[in-house]
Amino acid sequence: MKTVRSIAIFCLIVLLIVPFNLAQVTPKEHYKKGEELLKCRPFCPQNQLFSAYDEFKIAASSDSPSKKYQKKVVEVGKLASRTAQEEAHKFTTSDPATCEKWLERAVQYDAANDSATHELASIRGAIRAVRSKAEETKQLLDRGEVQSAEIILISLQQSKSAIPDFIDLEKEMLGVKAAKGAETNLESHRYKLAMSQIEEAQREAPNCPFVLDVSKKVRHAESDNILQDSKQYSSGSMSHLVHVLQLTDYASRVDETNDRAREVRQSASHQLADLILGPTSISSSVQPTTNPRVSLERLSIAEPWIQQDSRFTSTKTTLMAQAYPVLHVRVECENSTNCPSDINQEAIRQNILEGLGHLAKADRNDWILTFRVKSPSCSQTDVAKQSVQQVNSTYVAGYNQVANPVYAQLQQSLYSAQIELTRAEINNQNNPNFGTGLALGMAGGTVIRLQRQLAATPPYFQKEILQQYQFEKFVALRSCNVESILQVYAKPGKKSFATEQTVTASVEDSHEGTAGVLPQDNSGQNNLQPVLLPIEQCKARVSSDYLNKLKIGARELAAGFFAAAVLDKQLDSDQRLASSMYVFDLASGTQYEALRSKDTLKIRDATVEEAARSTTLLDSLDLPVLKQISFQNTDSSDNAPVENVLEHAMEGVVEIETDSGALGSGFFFTSACMVLTNHHVIEGAETIILRTSSRKLYTAQVLAKDEQRDLALLSTNAHMCNFLELEETEKPHVGQEVFAIGSPLGLSGTVTRGIVSAMRTTSSGIHYIQLDATINPGNSGGPLLSRSGRVLGINTFKLRGFEGLNFAVLSSEIRSSFGRFLK
Repeated sequence: MKTVRSIAIFCLIVLLIVPFNLAQVTPKEHYKKGEELLKCRPFCPQNQLFSAYDEFKIAASSDSPSKKYQKKVVEVGKLASRTAQEEAHKFTTSDPATCEKWLERAVQYDAANDSATHELASIRGAIRAVRSKAEETKQLLDRGEVQSAEIILISLQQSKSAIPDFIDLEKEMLGVKAAKGAETNLESHRYKLAMSQIEEAQREAPNCPFVLDVSKKVRHAESDNILQDSKQYSSGSMSHLVHVLQLTDYASRVDETNDRAREVRQSASHQLADLILGPTSISSSVQPTTNPRVSLERLSIAEPWIQQDSRFTSTKTTLMAQAYPVLHVRVECENSTNCPSDINQEAIRQNILEGLGHLAKADRNDWILTFRVKSPSCSQTDVAKQSVQQVNSTYVAGYNQVANPVYAQLQQSLYSAQIELTRAEINNQNNPNFGTGLALGMAGGTVIRLQRQLAATPPYFQKEILQQYQFEKFVALRSCNVESILQVYAKPGKKSFATEQTVTASVEDSHEGTAGVLPQDNSGQNNLQPVLLPIEQCKARVSSDYLNKLKIGARELAAGFFAAAVLDKQLDSDQRLASSMYVFDLASGTQYEALRSKDTLKIRDATVEEAARSTTLLDSLDLPVLKQISFQNTDSSDNAPVENVLEHAMEGVVEIETDSGALGSGFFFTSACMVLTNHHVIEGAETIILRTSSRKLYTAQVLAKDEQRDLALLSTNAHMCNFLELEETEKPHVGQEVFAIGSPLGLSGTVTRGIVSAMRTTSSGIHYIQLDATINPGNSGGPLLSRSGRVLGINTFKLRGFEGLNFAVLSSEIRSSFGRFLK
């Protein structure tokens, strides 16, 4: 109990004493700080003087009975007041507002400063007068009295700091001046210039009554003037009605209160609706000669004005059904070679149709265009090492034991130190004193130190034996490639059109690696096996890229079909106009995309104009025309006598003789006069001679070969030749008549006729034609022709001991091997 009472008494004493002590300390500190700030007198900076006043004032307030503190506050206050008053005099004329603030501080520091009080009252009166003038200026501007307002505003320039909204007054002055100009131009009927000026006026002074009043007059006059201009369009044609509606929309935007603009717009909208939608139904509104795509575009242009009409939705639905799909297409695809499962005939077909979108419908019977994917060929490259470089380096082959020179040096030093120690001992024995004793101690210490160093130092050390060697730096490569030819041709009897483009996709991944680095390598190198993109990912990426490019390619070729129609001046303007719209429907991702934005306005103008004007606009379009190819599809009949076809083809066939004694046949393949033959015909040959049916001789060299397919491609010194073209069909049908040409047993120009017995595919995926036409030695490498004279395949071999079992490599295999030379 006594302990608790003692604690309570102690706390009470603390509560009474601590505030008293704090009160005693704080004023002194403030006073002392103020004295420190005034040590610079009479050259104290303003801020330092004012800060000192604040410190003295705090000290006096904390200890009000102290006359010393009170006297100091008054003394420093007078000094601070005079300083603030002097600062105010600098802004008396240039900046009244700042002057007022300094005078207020002067009076605050010294209320007895009568001159400062008088000057403060005076400057406040001047500020009130300036603000009154500013208010007068505002009233003048609201009434449009710009000259009087400008005179006053100029006189207030020096006092603008005392006028809070001076900048607003300057902007309002600009706005009123612009409104005055608009008023003058309105009187002179210069409506466009007046509109420009009143828009500027409203930007500068949006709330000025004078500007608002003039704006109302100008806008009403301009709106009426626009309606007056619309009267020149009175023919009732679509182009005229669209112009009228555009003008009335503009007139309503200029003056929202113009009831006449609304009336004219409503009348023109009804006329346009009747013109586009017809009085009763779509059948009566759309003339039989009007193309539904053009009608749909006209409906789209008119939509902002007629979409509320009850006939609009049904008419649009009907026209959409008539305009799309516009193309009935057939999609054909040859068998792919070595391609991932994602690239199959169905996937190719679906992606082509997706690329054409709602413009196309698959129809194998009543088609307009055929899309054919020829020779889709896929290849995969896995090169574990390429760009191999031999890099010089060294490795530690062993170690030599070498005498340590430091150890020998320490031995010599220790020997010398021991001699010195012996001398010191003799000197100390003969003449013992402080000096000889000190020398003896130092000599002994040196010997002990060197003995320790010698004991810690190895007498020998190992030196590395470095041996030179080489390791490899290389690049590992993995790539997947897809290539095909996408062709488009029109149905016989339709407009002639045939074109093609090569569709390729490639994914490649390569990384550097090192090999052959020894564990003891002295350069810090390590063996590094590159990690490449997994082959399945590589195939997936290239498949996706190829199918996407196939979509874009299909769009571009289809757009090219319509572009050819746009430029065909024999077609009527509606057909050409519709074709241009279909071009731009298909333009995304193609070369036509850039032209879409450039020519969209031309197409829009041509849509609403009369036929003659539309033709002129269409003639001005600069659409790219796709290169046409000479193309014969399987749906067209070839009535030329087969004798003439074979005689012509014979000129492209050559007899081949090599220095190894081999005989065979071949044929010119491209306009570059390359020759195709079998690989076994030229295998091991250094000299290759070609002989044509006209007995001309050429030399050849192997340009490329494919041993698996038994194919070889030769470059020649021929400058002109009659080259044969490959057949475009996926494969010949069983029973089709075929002709084999070659030089069996050296009998050049021999033709044998037969039929396709079957189509065969080996386990490695190579396609062959089985035929019953006789194939003999010397026929190898010669062409197998259709009745049209195109190459179905290359005669390759026959089964010995059997008649009628002869085989030719299918032409699609030629493209798979040497398609790159067709570009």
